[in-house]
Amino acid sequence: MSRRLLKYGGEALKPHFVDGRWERPLISKRVAARLRKEAVMNGRVGPWQPSFQDSNGEKREGTKQVLGWDPAWDTVKAPKILRPAKLHARERNREERFQKIETAMAGMAAKIAQHKESMRALKPKPGIETLYKKVVAKAQKRR
Repeated sequence: MSRRLLKYGGEALKPHFVDGRWERPLISKRVAARLRKEAVMNGRVGPWQPSFQDSNGEKREGTKQVLGWDPAWDTVKAPKILRPAKLHARERNREERFQKIETAMAGMAAKIAQHKESMRALKPKPGIETLYKKVVAKAQKRR
C-alpha cells in the first residue's frame, strides 16, 4: 500500500489544477495498476475510508474497514465498438467482381461463335491457287 494512497485516498490518483496549470497525480497510472493488482490478489478490495482526526485531535480509523483498493477508484474505460474485420480486397470486392463477370459472360456464347467464324474467314480457301502460293513462298525462302 502506498503511503500517498493511505494519506490522500482516491485524490492521489487524479491530476489537480493548481495555479492555472495541471499537476500530475501523486500516484502514476502504472503504480496505481500495480497497487490494484496486488490488492485484488490479496483479496483487499472493497469500501475504503482513510483514518481521520476526531474532535480531540486523536487519530481514529474510519467507520469502514481500511482495505487496499476501492472499486470506485477504477478508471472507466471507453467502450470498444466491435467492427467487422476489414478482410482482403479480394474478399471485400467478391460480390462486385461476381456481378462484373456475370455481365461480361452474358453474351459470351455469341461472341465466341462470332470469333470462330472470323478466324475461319481469315484462313485461305483450299484449292490450287493456295497450294501454288505456298510452293512459291517455300522456293523463295530457299534462295
